[in-house]
Amino acid sequence: MFSHLGESAILRLDGEDSDKGYIDVDAQNGTIVYITIYSEFDGMEDYRRKGFGRKLVELAEKYLQEKGFTTVRLQAIREARAFWEKLGYTSATHDENYSKEL
Repeated sequence: MFSHLGESAILRLDGEDSDKGYIDVDAQNGTIVYITIYSEFDGMEDYRRKGFGRKLVELAEKYLQEKGFTTVRLQAIREARAFWEKLGYTSATHDENYSKEL
């Protein structure tokens, strides 16, 4: 499910998973801006570590690929490094800047 806000889009999973989180992408420069998986911090059931982040990233990659992008870029906190690397993202400078060829 896509909600467009100018050059930005908020993407959610379809069906019963639509309330588990969202991902914000910038369709002007092919960047994943923000990913949120709801948890007990949001006063909800904890949906982290159940595959929803991977599904949201795949949805964002598909969306950006349809927009003509061949690379996705993002910045991530150090603690999320394993998550992004597991999804095929790399950091050439070993900092929090990641990219992936689509």
